[in-house]
Order: sequence, then C-alpha cells, then structure tokens
Amino acid sequence: QQAGDANLDVSITDPEGKDIPIEVTPLAKNAHRVKYTPQQQGNHVINIRYGGKALKHSPYMINIDEPRYVKCSGDGLTHAIANEKAEFEVDTTKAGPGTLGLAMEGPTDITNIKCEPGDENGKFNVSYTAPLPGVYKITVKYNDEVVPGAPFEVTVEKELTDISKVKVSGSGITGKGARVGEPAKIIVDCSESGVAPVTAKVTTPSGDTRDIEFEPKSKGSKVYEGNYVPEEPGHYGVEVDFDGEPLPDSPYQVPISNPGGVRLDGEGLKLAVVDEDNVIDVYTDKAGPGDVTVE
Repeated sequence: QQAGDANLDVSITDPEGKDIPIEVTPLAKNAHRVKYTPQQQGNHVINIRYGGKALKHSPYMINIDEPRYVKCSGDGLTHAIANEKAEFEVDTTKAGPGTLGLAMEGPTDITNIKCEPGDENGKFNVSYTAPLPGVYKITVKYNDEVVPGAPFEVTVEKELTDISKVKVSGSGITGKGARVGEPAKIIVDCSESGVAPVTAKVTTPSGDTRDIEFEPKSKGSKVYEGNYVPEEPGHYGVEVDFDGEPLPDSPYQVPISNPGGVRLDGEGLKLAVVDEDNVIDVYTDKAGPGDVTVE
C-alpha cells in the first residue's frame, strides 16, 4: 500500500517447473489477494514482481505436503503375535518430502519399533515386537499430521506355547546346595516353549504357603528367575505354573538342609585310641534331609 501505483506480476511454478494457474483479486487500493491450487506435492516457487522489480525476498520457496496421500499397509497394522516380529509398510511417494513419525501404545510400552527405507524412495518398512497380548494402537504421522486410517488398532494374540518344552532348574527345585536362611533360586527357561505367564508358590514343611515372583534374567530374555528363602529344614513343595497350567513334574519336592543344626557327640571327638573302635554320634534331627559323610 505504501509502494505506490505499479503493475503486480505473480507467477507460481510446481516441482516440475510448470506454471500453476493463479487468480489475483484486488482487495483495496494497492492491495491484492493471490489464490492458487497446487496439483502435486513438493517444492513450489513463487515469484512476485512489482513495477517490474522482484520483491526483496522473491522468489519464495514453499513445500506442499499432503499427509492424506500417505498409505499404510500390511498385517502388522491389524494383528500380531506376542514376542514375534510384526511388519507393515508406509508409502509416502505421493505425499512429497516430509518427516515420518511413529508411536505405539498398549498394555505395555513398545520401544523396539524399527523403521527402515524400503525398496523405493519414499517407502518405509516398519517392524515391532509386542511382548504381551492385548489391544495396541499405532499412530503414524507425516510432518506431524496424522495420516489416513491412523491410529490403527492392532490385536496382539498370545504366543503359541508348548508347556513340555519349559525347562526348570536351580537349587530351589533340586535342593542341591540349598540351605536354610539362604535364597534358593528357581530358573524357568521358556526359550523353546514360547513365552507365557510364569507363576509359582512354595509350601514349607510347616504348611505355610508363599508366592514366588519371577523377573526376566535380562531385558528381553525368555529365561526367568525367582527365589525363596527357607526358614526351616525339611521337604518343601514347589508348584510352578506356565500359562495357568502346572508343569508336568510340578509340584517339586525339594529337600532343604540346615548343616548348622547337626550336633556331634561321643568320646571319639575327645580322645581316640589306636586299634580300638572310637565312637562319634551324629544327630541330624534338627538339620533336615541330607547325607552324612565322614572323612
């Protein structure tokens, strides 16, 4: 409005360098509105000249992107199996340049989403592994805008399992090396059986029952560890369930000893005579199950 009267010249070209039809409408004295309709995504160039001279910042570069042209496809958008890799594809070839954003939420956090370039520029292969069954939501954004169809609802089914392939070990199962007052470890290996909830409880010689909690041996591991601390010697009963079903050999009968409860007596402890029987009395009534060896 302060530039005086002169001719306004506006031209707009698409990413291929072709002119785009424009409409220039006077609004008031020395004020105009320019309308144009992009036909494709990508960088467009706007040239504005007034009185035959280009404006200070002309030409202007503007990127036209269209998230509605982003296409997502693949089984991983609708269903998956727990602890197995699921995949889907994101096609941005018709959406112009931009940034792809992915997020997944559900019964547990998903931090292992991987996005890799596909076999064509603008296509991406996305994979993830859901550790627990349930309903998850996948949100796909392009240039921070939600693409058509998102968020996608994914049903993650329970992993196929074989209880016969669960392996159990540890002093809390065999009793070997287990002592009163020391943690008795239980190791449940689901590497070959598939993953499902592992629960256990222990019954003491006195009849008390306690639950045993398990944790993965390491992040992402299919080997789980738990323990209980025996407070008295005797035979303990340990029940281990896999996906709500008892393992084939459960309950396990676990002998727990207390070497500190062994009492010794007899003259053979005080004085030994050559070529004569020397007697040592060993009392294990308070020591629990175990073998006595003398060297």
